[in-house]
Amino acid sequence: LPMITGTLKLVSHAKRVGGTILVDTPGMVHGGPARAYQLYAIESISPDVIVALQRNHELSHLTKQLKALGYDVLELPASPWVRQRDREDRRALRERAFYNYFAKRGLVDHTISLDKVAIVGSFMGSGCRAPPETIQVIESIAGCRVEYCEISQDAVVLVLEEKPRSKDFYASVRSAFSDKTVKFAVRGFERGLVVGLLGEKSSFLDIGILKSIDFKAMRVSISTPLRNVEQVRVIKLGCVRLEEYREVEKLEPGFI
Repeated sequence: LPMITGTLKLVSHAKRVGGTILVDTPGMVHGGPARAYQLYAIESISPDVIVALQRNHELSHLTKQLKALGYDVLELPASPWVRQRDREDRRALRERAFYNYFAKRGLVDHTISLDKVAIVGSFMGSGCRAPPETIQVIESIAGCRVEYCEISQDAVVLVLEEKPRSKDFYASVRSAFSDKTVKFAVRGFERGLVVGLLGEKSSFLDIGILKSIDFKAMRVSISTPLRNVEQVRVIKLGCVRLEEYREVEKLEPGFI
């Protein structure tokens, strides 16, 4: 869904600017999520022509449905000179892109108050800080200090100082909040996450690297090429963690 939304926003912007628009979709074409992405992305932007590049009819399941929907589909053989990339190749390309984007543009460190911006793309930031008595109960179960606890209508977010000592901790907390989704993290979980910096009405301003969250002062530290963060209204948490521009972890959406 985020990829489709982003594609549609970029195409809409390009149409306002004018000119020919070419959308290069990912090579992810097999499996339920891949089918859904390709079909809904195409439906959302309604292209004039769809060019399907394939070697051994690997796109036939998609082209059949697209033709049935009335799209003009042009099927062409993929170039024999194009080398297929494996997962490591793709990761290396992403890391090079991150380096080129961040290091060559230069990074500026900013501290932003969470009173002025919202966090989206996670359960965290959608609720209110838990009362002290609730935190005390959780700490007694965990055997360690709770760095931050937030409760919303449908979720509980817990950030612990360290991994809980009790093996039954997770089950006990989930039992206590059986009507809510419970998300756990350990202090420092945010370090190195790629984030989006958005302005009014989700307008894209830049991306950055999250350095830390101070839960006492409720402020975040971010490194970004963006020189002025006055227009930032939203920090959107990503799922990729970088260390010296290397991709060291890829998390599931909604991990926190």
